Amino acid sequence: MEKNKSYYENERNELLELIPLETQTLLDIGCGSGNLGKGIKKRQNCQVYGIELNKDAAKIAGNYLDKIYSGFIEEYLNILPVKFFDCIVLADVLEHLKNPDYVLKELIKCLKDDGLILISIPNFRHYSVIEKILYGTFKYETDGILDNTHISFFTKGSILKLLAASKLKVNHIVYAIVECNINTDLISIFDENKLDIDDFLLEANYFQYFITAKINNKKIDFTKK
Repeated sequence: MEKNKSYYENERNELLELIPLETQTLLDIGCGSGNLGKGIKKRQNCQVYGIELNKDAAKIAGNYLDKIYSGFIEEYLNILPVKFFDCIVLADVLEHLKNPDYVLKELIKCLKDDGLILISIPNFRHYSVIEKILYGTFKYETDGILDNTHISFFTKGSILKLLAASKLKVNHIVYAIVECNINTDLISIFDENKLDIDDFLLEANYFQYFITAKINNKKIDFTKK
């Protein structure tokens, strides 16, 4: 699906705040027109690589970034430098991939041992989605959680499992909150079945997760009893 030009021009200041000031090499996957990288380079001395599927956006990003690849991320997994990046950004990317687990595991090879992965991911458990499922009005949309280019969906639990399976240790989670008026009948169902309503109500208002993680280098000592 073709996106509006503005889709590729987001500055993503909320992500910039999560990128360490000491980062000197960064890979921005789905970099759009390069505004995040532009902001990073303005703030600090950093070599920024970008990967962008949209050719027009990639061409613009090439004006700001040190190196730009245009195409699918899968095309470049074998040519990206190994253990080179201090930070790899996957901002609203994993939900567009057929095999996000494979891509993530391959990308980790490009991360320095003490490097950081920064992920933003929409929450499929947000009540705006659940309500559509409950009342039979589920349909894809032009943007948001149900963006018509999303082919993988995540909740907090599933994204954390994916990161753990990729041997990544989460060190920070930030939530973007979009509050909803939750149907009281649904709350009654939780009460009647003694389900954890507090956990659901909290996560149902989280529209998006911003997660930072590092490679879990902890070695297991099998000699201990």
